[in-house]
Amino acid sequence: MEEAPLQRAMWRFSRNILVLSLIISGITASLVYFALHYLFVRPMRRITANMMAFRGDPENPARIIAGSRRRDEIGIAERELAAMQGDLASMLQHKSRLAALGLAVSKINHDLRNL
Repeated sequence: MEEAPLQRAMWRFSRNILVLSLIISGITASLVYFALHYLFVRPMRRITANMMAFRGDPENPARIIAGSRRRDEIGIAERELAAMQGDLASMLQHKSRLAALGLAVSKINHDLRNL
């Protein structure tokens, strides 16, 4: 029996298996990439973008992130960030009202001294 045709057939089979393995690996890697991007990267970018927008105008209630219904750590982080942003916005509004009240009191005090 000749070894050369058998050896060529084995090399061809090995090459076909290598090509098939590379194709399957490429498909698997792209599926893992898109799954990780959809499940982790996009939500984290959304949280980061919202933090930066909220930093620019913390008194605007439209800047407060809308919490998602996710049940994992990212969903918890979104809900806690929304609660923290809501608390901070209400504290800033309260501070503004107190500052306006203080200004009004000082104006009244000034007017009373001038009488």
